[in-house]
Amino acid sequence: MKVIAFLLLSLLVTVNAVTRYTNNGADWTDALCQNGTRQSPINIDTKYTSILTDKSVSIDGMNVATVTLSYDASHLQITDDFVASATLRSDEDEREYTFVNTHFHAPSEHTVDGVQADLESHTVFARQGRTYADYLVLGVMWVHDNDAKNDSYLAAINAGGLTTTPSTQSISNVPFKDFYGWASPKEKYTYIGSLTTPNCTENVEWFVVKETRKINSAQLSEYTSKWAGNSGFASGKGNNRILRPLGARQVYLTHGEKIDKWELASIILVCLLGLLSAILSGMIFYQCVYKKNKNQSNKGYGRNSEAQGLHNEGGQASNPCA
Repeated sequence: MKVIAFLLLSLLVTVNAVTRYTNNGADWTDALCQNGTRQSPINIDTKYTSILTDKSVSIDGMNVATVTLSYDASHLQITDDFVASATLRSDEDEREYTFVNTHFHAPSEHTVDGVQADLESHTVFARQGRTYADYLVLGVMWVHDNDAKNDSYLAAINAGGLTTTPSTQSISNVPFKDFYGWASPKEKYTYIGSLTTPNCTENVEWFVVKETRKINSAQLSEYTSKWAGNSGFASGKGNNRILRPLGARQVYLTHGEKIDKWELASIILVCLLGLLSAILSGMIFYQCVYKKNKNQSNKGYGRNSEAQGLHNEGGQASNPCA
């Protein structure tokens, strides 16, 4: 009986660690949360990011008629496993990931150059049966803009429909295909980090979309009313974990599936050089054929005819056809 009670207490501590944001995770007791060296979230300092050309991630969203949205005070998430899939490509290999969940944090957990966004979604993918990089997370951030039109993705999720906890609701026609189709080719900040909730597992390939989306006041309030801005939840601090030190890690910027302006310029330049080379080759070939035919037609006038002007003693440029 005591063993059962101990196990139940341990389970409750774990659940409380997941849901407690009173100190934004600073007091989480899991070993990795306290002492891990590759933790998330981080501040992304764009001055020190390096361009990464040999790694990209593509996300494929599915057209799903109905999914379930669940709300348990600290989390608002969708866990239906057929929502999306991810493919990570590099020079070494290609990895396939399956959907685990998508959830939200208000305010954002990551910051860029010290600036925090108003909302951040995390889509978590898992690669089962591996001992390295088992998880991949796509981060997307929204910035408040009072003049912004309704975000179609957030409108379909309808977070405002859940006001009590715990609760669930069925939501229909969420444009996952369009949303992940938007995110997939965008430039992304990528680094090796962790899950941002206990047990803070350090085996996560993070991809945070560089471009932010806009969110108006009405849609943002669906999230701030639950976390940031809700005095009844962690004194209104939000469900975001505190920033963790980057340490010796490197943050990279990957173009994903997008060809950036410099890469496009390089391609155009190569094409123009190729075209110029073809034109010059054609001109040389034409001159060769023309001179050859002309020489043959003038043979009757003598091999050394000075009228040809082709072999004067002045040393003219050599014949490219020789």
